[in-house]
Amino acid sequence: MRTPSNTRSSGTAGCIVSKPHIRASPNTPGHCIDPLRPKVLVVDESTAEMYEERLKDEIDTDLDAVVTTGSPQQGYEAGYDSFLANRPTKEPDVRFGKTTRRS
Repeated sequence: MRTPSNTRSSGTAGCIVSKPHIRASPNTPGHCIDPLRPKVLVVDESTAEMYEERLKDEIDTDLDAVVTTGSPQQGYEAGYDSFLANRPTKEPDVRFGKTTRRS
């Protein structure tokens, strides 16, 4: 894993929610994360532990941040509230596929 840089901003938003199965093979969560290339990974306390033990050094994704919903346990983790406190409050540019007009 590359160190989160907190420097990228595309002006767009998107979200995929997934709870990795803790009994999945060690490679499965990484194979699910890398193709998506997320900028931010949000984890709860149990997933943060799995990330540290099984994913951190195995994924190739260049994360801007790892955000935890609990108390940060590692130096690279950001708390959810402190992460949001440093972000703009403007509406994201969200688009859902191609739009067409009906006459």
